[in-house]
Amino acid sequence: MPTTRASCISSKNVSSAQTFNPLPRRSPSCVFFIALIVSQPIDRTKPNWNITPLPNLETKIVAANTLFGVPRQGNQGSLLNDPAIAEKEAELRDANAAYFTARSRATQKRRKEKVEKLHEELVTLLKRDGFVTARDADRRARWDPFDQNRYADFFDVEWMFGLPRARDNSEAVFDIVIGNPPYVRQEEIKELKPLLKNIYKYECYTGTADLFVYFYERSVKQLKPHGVLSFITPNKWYRAKYGEGLRLFMATHTRINSIIDFGDEAVFTTIAYPTIVIATRREKPINPPPVADVVRVQAPRKSPGLGCPGLR
Repeated sequence: MPTTRASCISSKNVSSAQTFNPLPRRSPSCVFFIALIVSQPIDRTKPNWNITPLPNLETKIVAANTLFGVPRQGNQGSLLNDPAIAEKEAELRDANAAYFTARSRATQKRRKEKVEKLHEELVTLLKRDGFVTARDADRRARWDPFDQNRYADFFDVEWMFGLPRARDNSEAVFDIVIGNPPYVRQEEIKELKPLLKNIYKYECYTGTADLFVYFYERSVKQLKPHGVLSFITPNKWYRAKYGEGLRLFMATHTRINSIIDFGDEAVFTTIAYPTIVIATRREKPINPPPVADVVRVQAPRKSPGLGCPGLR
């Protein structure tokens, strides 16, 4: 696979995909397969017309709650800083790579069993060394990358994809994040608010913000510097008071390239007042942001352009 890493996207040029809901997990697989098939050059003079067998994608597509990571315990921020864990992680990466290219059913079964065995051994190491809490170790143990009908209640790039953390021990490892976060009103997430505020400490937290707001912050923080964010969400975050924190976060952490506001156009049936946002993560936060960063919101042709004073 090429080295471009993307989150919440289905394409040939990515190494992972996430989805919040386990049911659509098969959809990215189908898109991956179609992309791989149509991109292969056909040569009738070669065996099978030069079309290579499709890989096994189970371990490349994850259904998870991406808002909640797994805090590290002690002085080591990365799993790979522990020699025993790093060695086991390397074995697991190799086993996953072998499973990815397995062709026959027997080979696939044998390599899957090896992945599952290494997974159990790694959980044992995590519990033994106290690298994460016992609860988080159990959460990892329950997660099964081969079960297409379940989702994890956490997200961790090292554990799920074997990707080493960035130098600052953050999860800023993706080149692209593309998403359509769930639109859930703040009244329906009362039980999540203490976690978002006190445990995961979202900078843009406010008690009246709808759920999609936190996906912006989490996704930007998973991007490498100069990585690209592309989201479809309601436009309320750059109009409503509860969006002040997110507007400041986006202005200081990203350079917003484009905003398309559809207003009350019936473009998407599940989102009211939809907008498309494309932004690039800055090398480092800038506050206040450059004056030249003022963004003009694009609107459908029949509607006038709308100024967006909150995004500078």
